[in-house]
Amino acid sequence: MNNITDSQLPMHKPEIYCYTIYGFLFSVAREKDMPWIYSNFIQIMYHEDWQMPVFEDHLNILQDCPFIQSYILNFKGNDDDYIKTIINAIDNDYYCYLFLDWYYINDNYHGDHFAHSAIITGYNTLDKSFSIYDNFDNGKFIKKVVSFENTAKAFFSSKNSSTGNKNDNDQSDVFSYLRDITFMKYNNCVYNKLDRKNIAFQIENYLKSEHTIINLIDNRSTYGLNVYKTLIEKLNDIDFDMLRDFHLIYEHKYLMYKRLKYVLEKGKYDDLIKSYSDFLHEFLVLRNLYIKSRISKTGQIQIEKIKNKLLFLAQEDKKFMQQILAAVKQGR
Repeated sequence: MNNITDSQLPMHKPEIYCYTIYGFLFSVAREKDMPWIYSNFIQIMYHEDWQMPVFEDHLNILQDCPFIQSYILNFKGNDDDYIKTIINAIDNDYYCYLFLDWYYINDNYHGDHFAHSAIITGYNTLDKSFSIYDNFDNGKFIKKVVSFENTAKAFFSSKNSSTGNKNDNDQSDVFSYLRDITFMKYNNCVYNKLDRKNIAFQIENYLKSEHTIINLIDNRSTYGLNVYKTLIEKLNDIDFDMLRDFHLIYEHKYLMYKRLKYVLEKGKYDDLIKSYSDFLHEFLVLRNLYIKSRISKTGQIQIEKIKNKLLFLAQEDKKFMQQILAAVKQGR
């Protein structure tokens, strides 16, 4: 252990944060990294096993991200080894991505044991605490300060509670990832150029509802415009909470709006960008309408409105993406 009492790696407020790994990536990304971000994060998919929509980039985001260096350790030690490992990682500028049991670290959560991905970004040896980021508060990506002891409990409990094996002697590979610690370091040396061909390729596949990552084809997933159909089908299960789903498609449109402002020539495409801004607002309205449906006595009536709204927005999305594709291909 060194003589440092407090060490916090830099994090800023992310614009995209629907999932923990997105919150982290957009919390450390700098202006120089935006060309890579705008060249990706276009195709979306709904994975049937996960029961949620994600950016297709979700599948190998750390492997592909050029400004993050990462490697994975399957941890085998005890509580004290774990605490020392995390502190040593932070001292060497590594963020720690891992699964922690909310039962021990999230005072906003009052359910059973629940393993969820989180990011440890700092420590304080005086009060023996770690700084942890996660979607702790109704999906909001925020920081909590948690004791060394409870953080260690949360780490080891993630696997034990998932396997139902308190003795921690389960040898199954199915849950081995719950003992992984992914060490991630920001790479300040990498600069990226905008990749218009990749933007066009992803938009084309979004319109065709086809995968873009060739080596990760999954027949249990729907892609692009077809995600709207899947969301409409999922709405039939009134007990299934889809707030995260509606927030993801809002973030998808928000990132596209930011991309248009960055990529398209000023003056020539101002009307398209303004129209897309209005289109983006419709997804914020849609998300809020869904929240209202969850607490309203007329929830089922609201759900039918949401279904009709999704059908309409899907058609509008297709028109916009066709226009955006043409503009991107024309170049500046």
